[in-house]
Amino acid sequence: MVEKRVEQDLRTSDMTDDVVNVEFLQFIQVWGPRIFIAICLCVISFQLFTWWDRTKQDNLSEAWRDLGIAQLDGNVSSLMEVADDFSDIGSISELAWLSAAEIHYATILLDEPLDIEGDALSDALGDALDDSAANADEEGDETNAEEENATDEAETTEPVATHLSEEDRSETLERMRSLYEKVLARTTDDPGKLIFKIRAVFGLAMVDEMSGNFDAAQVRYTEAEALASPRFSKLKQLAVLRKANVATANHAEPLMTSDELQAIVDARTVPELLQRPEDEVVGPPEGDSQDSPATTPESGTPGEGSETNEEGSDGENTEGGGQ
Repeated sequence: MVEKRVEQDLRTSDMTDDVVNVEFLQFIQVWGPRIFIAICLCVISFQLFTWWDRTKQDNLSEAWRDLGIAQLDGNVSSLMEVADDFSDIGSISELAWLSAAEIHYATILLDEPLDIEGDALSDALGDALDDSAANADEEGDETNAEEENATDEAETTEPVATHLSEEDRSETLERMRSLYEKVLARTTDDPGKLIFKIRAVFGLAMVDEMSGNFDAAQVRYTEAEALASPRFSKLKQLAVLRKANVATANHAEPLMTSDELQAIVDARTVPELLQRPEDEVVGPPEGDSQDSPATTPESGTPGEGSETNEEGSDGENTEGGGQ
């Protein structure tokens, strides 16, 4: 009996193992490909995410590098290219536009026209230095003659005006206004870019102030004050101060222009400018008597001078008589 029971248990266990193996094979056949595909998709997704994050970091680094180079060169065209190429990366466009506006502002302060195409002056200077270094050994004895010719040409060449005309100044202010408006449009609905919005409002107020539109400048400074409060207390104080200065300048008398000053100078001749007015004629000191004769170190006293003149005239007459 015992042997039969053991044999029956063995047969039952073998049948159970066979059933388990069949179920496992069916599971592998049904779900195996799906699990394999899911694992492959996870691996591919991870690789794509890693590649995308690395590319994003590389683009961000490139954007900051190009922006820094353009800012150091003071190149407006390069700044505009950076703003267009990296418009979807952080705040690169806003920083590029603000930097370009600051360059335009500097040209107005320095009263010098801006080279929009870039650093042509620095390139020309570098080329000139390279050429002079390369040809230093070839010049020889002709150096002095070339320097004399260059000096003569420099003397005969008429100086080129480097001051901003009224038209150039107006165009520069309009470029500044356009750049600040771009920054303002990009930052209006973005609370994370509030500082750029405040800078744009300050810039527009400055443009209005430089254009003589003091009422609009006061409105802009009031807006900047409201935006800066209470997070940026220093900027709020600056807005209040600028608004007070604009209110004072609005009632101040305008200064004379350079053309008006030049017209006044041209209307008077050089002798008239050098002539001393009658009320400034130097007279004798108040302590001295007007009847007392003026004395000089060369002439001495009046009596001595007259005696010397008489002796000289007598000597001349004697010589004339002897002849």
